[in-house]
Amino acid sequence: MTATVDAIYENGRFRPTGPVALPEHTMVRLAIEVQPEGKERPQGQELVKLLRATRPKLPFTAEQFYEMTRGEE
Repeated sequence: MTATVDAIYENGRFRPTGPVALPEHTMVRLAIEVQPEGKERPQGQELVKLLRATRPKLPFTAEQFYEMTRGEE
């Protein structure tokens, strides 16, 4: 399973900015992508609209991607 989770690095730890659909003590691998200051990543319906507008080649629909990033199956 792969999911994208926005987080803030503070006090030597990564803190997710929203809920994460994982059981406690689950081992994960982090790939760090520093976000430019002042530029927020699109989320929710804004993200679905962006995916529809740009039509990237993905193995799933925009709605499926939205559900996957919300931690639902």
